[in-house]
Amino acid sequence: MPQTIIQARNLIQEIFQAGIVAADPSQAIKRAMSIKDGRLYIDCDGEYETEGCLQRSAVWTAVHVVAFGKAACAMASAAGEIISGAVPIDTGLIVTNYENVKQVDGFDVLGAAHPLPDNQGVIAAQQIQRGHNKHNLANCYWF
Repeated sequence: MPQTIIQARNLIQEIFQAGIVAADPSQAIKRAMSIKDGRLYIDCDGEYETEGCLQRSAVWTAVHVVAFGKAACAMASAAGEIISGAVPIDTGLIVTNYENVKQVDGFDVLGAAHPLPDNQGVIAAQQIQRGHNKHNLANCYWF
């Protein structure tokens, strides 16, 4: 093949690989979430003092994590790694489709049908609601 076709193929492969890395749910959470000085920073890109940086600055005794979707196990696992270094996860709930259910330390994992909900999806929604009421999660972050 001519050199220009080889160069184009290499460039296309690099772009494809970069897309895969950027879309990795675990890495996305790790890029968007961090703990500094006992505070949780979300979507800060390392800039803790910027106006757009969402943060929770209360003294925590525990946090409550809910993750849902096909990538919920990977996202919750990454969030757990970040948060548990500073604050214990009191409750953790993952809701994902049956094909993506896997055990994640510190989390209850529920499988449910997708895209059409089934009874397990209703049970999961009720469990999320009970946790919301129990912990008064008026200001919570959903991943």
